[in-house]
Amino acid sequence: MKKIWMLYPKGNLLKEELYQLYATEARNLGAEVIFFSSESVNWETKTIKGYVYDDVKWRKKQSSFPNNIIVVDDRLIEKENLLRRKLITPSSIEGYLVKDKWTIYERLQHGEFHNELIPSEKIKSSGHFFRMLKEYRKLVIKPTIGLKQYVIEQKGNRYFVTGGEKTKEKSREELKQLVIELQRQEQHIVQPHLLCRTKEGEFFDFKVSLQKENRNQWGIKKIVPRFYLRNHQYLANENIDSFLKRSFLINFNVTKNMLQTFCHQFLQRLDKKYAVVDEFSLYLKMDDLQKVWVDEVQWKVNEADFVRKHLKKALLFSEKKGVLE
Repeated sequence: MKKIWMLYPKGNLLKEELYQLYATEARNLGAEVIFFSSESVNWETKTIKGYVYDDVKWRKKQSSFPNNIIVVDDRLIEKENLLRRKLITPSSIEGYLVKDKWTIYERLQHGEFHNELIPSEKIKSSGHFFRMLKEYRKLVIKPTIGLKQYVIEQKGNRYFVTGGEKTKEKSREELKQLVIELQRQEQHIVQPHLLCRTKEGEFFDFKVSLQKENRNQWGIKKIVPRFYLRNHQYLANENIDSFLKRSFLINFNVTKNMLQTFCHQFLQRLDKKYAVVDEFSLYLKMDDLQKVWVDEVQWKVNEADFVRKHLKKALLFSEKKGVLE
């Protein structure tokens, strides 16, 4: 049977269902995936103590030194020595498939897209949160998966929390307990607050849906202004032209062209690294200088199709080198 070795971060094998999908799809291709971490390699004997999955459970398996390694998180490649890097078949899209919007954002933010993305960080502790608040004075706290957001503002030694039906003043200790409670419920991120408001004072952003059209070129399917209501939901039902004319008056055409140009340029660069993706959604905000920023990125990828393509790519790599068992 053909063999493929998959390198994974130690401690992640049982937590990630994607690895089971790799094992299943490999069997359908007449191959076996042996999963291993860097710590399981015996350099003296050139052997590996790895794992295989048989549709029911994981079991241990010792094997020879790998001659065809795949990864689903390309950041692992940087940690490997040059010898093993030459054996690695990268995935079709760096960062592979993601389970939440933050994972996508984090990868892009630490790459060449950081100038277009609103600076965001996972909240590590209440102390970390207060250091961010001291730097920016006004922050947005939002969950990595859910929608409910809070705007936190510091004015001198006073703290104001907007969320729910109104803005409330809280003491430092009360705010600390709020942050701790939010973290207990779900991992949250924090980012500087951008002043995106209509003349009526309603917060808004733009959802831009993009899709590959004829000749594999990106096209803007729709731009929708979204209004953040006090019940923590977004309402998106206004025509973009009507909204821009009402909000930007004389410069509404300039603003619309600016949004479209930003999206096309951003996607053209992104497509070079994530070519397997056919549909994107960008959530954009504008600061008080009308600079466009990316608040969230979402994409759609068929997980099974992605895994099959990656495995076939690895098998082809091995055939070319004549190393299939």
